[in-house]
Amino acid sequence: MSETVETSASNDQDVSAGAQQEVAQQEVARQEIVRRKELVNKINYVNFLGQSLAAVFRHDSHDSELVLPVVPQPCSGETLDCTWEEGAGMPGGAYTLERIEIQERDGTVHIIPEDARIGEQGISINLPRQSSIVVPVTTVRYEARDVEAVLIQNGIRLSCELVDYSTRDFRVRVKDTNAFGYDLFNSDDEVTLLIESSGRAVYSAPCILATAPGPLGGRVTTVIPRESNLPRFSPKEYRSGRHAIEIAPVVYLRNPLSRIEMSYRVGEISGTGFSVEEAQHDSRLIPGLILFDAKMVFPDRKAITLTIQVVYRQPSSTPDYDRCGIAILDISAEDHLAIMSLLQQNNGTDTFLSAMINLDDLWRFFFESGFIYPEKYGYISEIKDTLRDTYEKLYCRPNDVARHFTVHRDHKILGHLSMVRFYEKAWLIQHHASVAREGRAAGLRVLNQVGSYASEAHRFRSMNLRFLMAYYRPENRFPARVFGGLAPFVNDPQECSVDAFALTHIEIAAGVDTTLPGLYAIDEMGENDFRCLDYFYSRSSGGMLLEAMHIPPYGELADSEAGIEAAFRSIGLQRSRRVLALRMNDELVAAVVINRSDVGINLSELTNSITFLVVDQSALPRAVFDAVTREVARTHSTSTVPILVYPRETADALGIDVDRVYELWIMRTTIGDKYFKHLNGFMRHVES
Repeated sequence: MSETVETSASNDQDVSAGAQQEVAQQEVARQEIVRRKELVNKINYVNFLGQSLAAVFRHDSHDSELVLPVVPQPCSGETLDCTWEEGAGMPGGAYTLERIEIQERDGTVHIIPEDARIGEQGISINLPRQSSIVVPVTTVRYEARDVEAVLIQNGIRLSCELVDYSTRDFRVRVKDTNAFGYDLFNSDDEVTLLIESSGRAVYSAPCILATAPGPLGGRVTTVIPRESNLPRFSPKEYRSGRHAIEIAPVVYLRNPLSRIEMSYRVGEISGTGFSVEEAQHDSRLIPGLILFDAKMVFPDRKAITLTIQVVYRQPSSTPDYDRCGIAILDISAEDHLAIMSLLQQNNGTDTFLSAMINLDDLWRFFFESGFIYPEKYGYISEIKDTLRDTYEKLYCRPNDVARHFTVHRDHKILGHLSMVRFYEKAWLIQHHASVAREGRAAGLRVLNQVGSYASEAHRFRSMNLRFLMAYYRPENRFPARVFGGLAPFVNDPQECSVDAFALTHIEIAAGVDTTLPGLYAIDEMGENDFRCLDYFYSRSSGGMLLEAMHIPPYGELADSEAGIEAAFRSIGLQRSRRVLALRMNDELVAAVVINRSDVGINLSELTNSITFLVVDQSALPRAVFDAVTREVARTHSTSTVPILVYPRETADALGIDVDRVYELWIMRTTIGDKYFKHLNGFMRHVES
């Protein structure tokens, strides 16, 4: 450290603290005793780090200080020898050595010298029997290291560097006093402060200027945030529970402003954030500060990586400490699942999220609950070995495409619901069942589980959880009231929509003529086709089907399909989709969505089906429908292929034998409060 600093008690202008990395405003402070043995260890630690101490001289005639950096030599007992740091040297004039300071995280150690000897090579003093550490109990300031800042006011930008900061304000230095706008900033108007560290934005907030930069204010100005706390997420009536973990994880992070490594024991934690406590005399967590690559380490040594943001700090019930609230901004799907699973276990309840599951118990549950009924088993009995393999991959291997929610008691599954990510931002709820002796209670509990999970997980881009979807038969009263009943409760098809589909099946037979009449053609969808489909669906439904399916103009098919296919492929499963256009005279008649997946991902094979979205029913004769379905079904690996037809009335018009009607429920996951209000109302009705 080569900077020499001179200060005066009457001079309140910008001063860089030379050897000090942290400068405390010590109008109010407390002192603690440091004995010589402990002091020697502190000195040797500074020597080990290759850092310097601050030698503080005071002028004999006027009340000014001169701070010079000195390098301590290895210390063994009663004497401290220091050499001048390069660029510094013995002070000239009438200066007397007043003290030597060691800057520490908790405060500043003051060493009052005994018999100081000062020469050209350095300083030698006799160490006192005891020294003091001054611990500030007001705001502590920290030196910033290579941090860029920008001030913006009424369209004018000033490039700055961050000098130092506290939890209350920032001090920035204007880089170029000749820059346009340097003398145009008004201290009465609000400014926006942007801070970047290592090329990434780490802070942005509206602020006020204690002094404006310019000829009157100087190059350095103090910037004070308008708000002391930062609400990161919109407030919710139904918030997820915060839990105190008995053996709490520890979060390790690097402050992007000071580059100092820090660690905190986690207090309460949820799926979207956590709290920590920080000593008021060592306050580094500034509301609004974003910290990348934080590590949360659990007692089993599992570590997860997070991007986090400090959202508030307030006095804690622990004296002299503040409680800091921290929001999780980004996390991987696997790591978020680890947190959510831990919270489920910490609850001490019998509900579980994607826990390891005995597949024999799962299959027993499917039969005992009646979910696999005789007609359905007649089909899956032929593929039971394939099903076992598929479910081992979905339930027993870490993945980003499937989640399951269960209620267990005495090693038995009482309630179950799973969901699979089948479109870019949409997860399909399926296999919802509960055993008869539990009534509807277990079924409602897993629905509550999935709602809580979606309410938290949808915030993170890695989850790809913008929509929940579910197929149900309208004659089944329970899902019709839980899922179907939410749509009129919400009363907005852009938040919750229901569309009816007719389901039929075709047998794939060799040698069947699939030639289309000359006026018809089928190939990949084009931009005009997607526009036509969107116009038709918005008029016929107004719901979210196309957006949830990530069909243009709501998403790019190639990009979304590549990501999902890779996710399924990573656990040895397949999933693919094509969207074709059936045209007559170059005008769109129907969009044909071909979904292919491994057999049994959905036990009704709705994920291994063909969907007809019929735009112009009058231009679709039954013969053309049959030819198209047989042609596109050839690529399926099963002998029978489910066909879904929308609108549902089109199937009747074509004379199609409808096996059953399915309603497709879609919910935007941002409406968690409305979902829980509806579900709680239904639960009260059931209990009464």
